[in-house]
Amino acid sequence: MAENTISKDNFPQWAWEFAQNAKNKLKNSTEFKSYRTLVKGCSALISSNGLISTLAYLTSRTSSDNEGPAQTLAKQLAEIVLKDLKIDQQEYKADEAIKELIECESWKYMAVTTKVMSHLQWLRQFVDVLKEDKASYEQGR
Repeated sequence: MAENTISKDNFPQWAWEFAQNAKNKLKNSTEFKSYRTLVKGCSALISSNGLISTLAYLTSRTSSDNEGPAQTLAKQLAEIVLKDLKIDQQEYKADEAIKELIECESWKYMAVTTKVMSHLQWLRQFVDVLKEDKASYEQGR
C-alpha cells in the first residue's frame, strides 16, 4: 500500500490498489465476478445493517482453506477501519476490526463508516474497469 494513512485525497489510489490486488488474488473470472458483486452491494449492506454487521457477514461467507471474494473484501475493509483507528498490523483481519469498532465511541464509528462508504464508491468504479471483458460483464449484471 502506498500511504499508511487513509484520507479522502488518497481514496482513489487505495481503491485502485485494492481492486488490482483482488483481481490478482482471485484467480478465475468467477471469483472476481463474485468479488465485484460483493463490492457493488456492500454500500447497501452497510446502510441497512451497519459496518459491524457487514464485516461479520463477509467473514461468515469465507471458507477457512481458501481466501475467496468475501474474505478478500473483508480484509480490505478491515484495513481501512484499522488504519483509520490508527491501529497498524502486519495482517488486517475483519474480526479485529469488528472488535475495535465495538469498543470505539459512536462518533468515531460513524466517522469510520463514512470513510468506508466513500472508499467503496471508488472501489465500485474500479472493479468495473478491471472486468475481464465486456461480454462477461454484461452477463454478470
